Order: sequence, then C-alpha cells, then structure tokens
Amino acid sequence: MLAGLATAVPRLLAGVDGLAFIDIDDTIREVHGYKKQGAAYGYSGVKGVNAQIAALSSPTCAPVIAASRLRKGNIDSGHGADRMITDAIKTTRAAGATGQVRPASFTCLCPRRGSPTPEPAQGSPTLAKR
Repeated sequence: MLAGLATAVPRLLAGVDGLAFIDIDDTIREVHGYKKQGAAYGYSGVKGVNAQIAALSSPTCAPVIAASRLRKGNIDSGHGADRMITDAIKTTRAAGATGQVRPASFTCLCPRRGSPTPEPAQGSPTLAKR
C-alpha cells in the first residue's frame, strides 16, 4: 500500500534513497462496553486495545506509517517488535528505499534479544550485506 502511495506522490518518501529511519511505538486506545473483542486492562490501567505502529522517515521527509498491528489490550510493549521491524523494512524496500534503513534501538521493545541490528552501510568494507 505504501509503495503505491509513494508512486502516486513522488516526494512522499524524499531522502529514503540515502538513509531511512524506522521508529516503533505502541499506544492504547480506550474502549467502552463489554463486547469489544480483544479489549483488556493493560499496563496503563485502561480497558482498551493496543496498537503497534512502525513509522518510516528520513532526514528530509515527514514520518509515514509503514506497518501497524492491532493487539490485545494487556500485551507487553515489546511483543512482536522484531517481526514488526522486519515487516517495516520489507515495506520500506518495496516503496523504493535503496539506502540504509536504521531501526530505532529500543531495548524495551526487544527485551529477549536486545536491540535490533541495523542494516550495514552500503559499500562498507567491514560489513557484508545480509
């Protein structure tokens, strides 16, 4: 979807051919009623659903949502962050990013494996591209 939008709006992802950043965050949205699927009391004490969002940006473009997931309200912040980063990088590449993609290093989002490893710089003699 982002790839199609980037084709229709050429300056949407300006600068991702050099360097792109992926930032992951989660938010809780309060819900009311007892029939809401997936609603639960989370760490904030609010009954709601949890959304995890990956935003793509570059030094010259505004953040754009690259991936999102709606999750149960009582899930921890880091659950699924590694998969979210992988999906966001794939979406970023499909949208035309040819440069380095650097995920934000949040140890709270990846408590089991530590911080996600950024892609190596292009042309770097010491790092081989995965």
